Amino acid sequence: MSLRGLYWGTFLTGWLTLVGVALVGTAFALPVALLSVAIVGLGLWRGYFSSRGPLPKTLSLLKFAVLYGKEVVLANLTVARHVLSPISTLRTAIIAIELSQRLDTDAEIALLSNLISFTPGTLTVEHSLDRHKLYIHVLYREGESLDAIRQQIKQSFELRVLEVLDR
Repeated sequence: MSLRGLYWGTFLTGWLTLVGVALVGTAFALPVALLSVAIVGLGLWRGYFSSRGPLPKTLSLLKFAVLYGKEVVLANLTVARHVLSPISTLRTAIIAIELSQRLDTDAEIALLSNLISFTPGTLTVEHSLDRHKLYIHVLYREGESLDAIRQQIKQSFELRVLEVLDR
């Protein structure tokens, strides 16, 4: 890791924390700061701030942050709507999701697990010993397909994590 990489990593951590606190409020300052440190720390560890410069990776991280923020807001609205509705059609399930073979380290699986758990209505419960499956507790509407939920989680989280990790 170069001194330049450490500089950009520190800058990006601070920037993500400030933007995150501005978007979600001071009540979530600590989780936002920890998530920022985790994302940038993983980036430094994986060599994101290399001799090519930080711009390509920074843009990839910003795109990921915007898309993840959208998912969190939509999940919050969906859960709130179902909780406040007079007739509850919510059901719960634990589903297994096959992980891509490209997610091969504990840090990458932990990042994906935490992103899923930070989203309202989902919680990562366990991962298989061979690291090929995640077990996730989900809230879903009656009549909604669990396969559709699996696909949405893979599209919304796993593919974007792989894109950010350049895998």
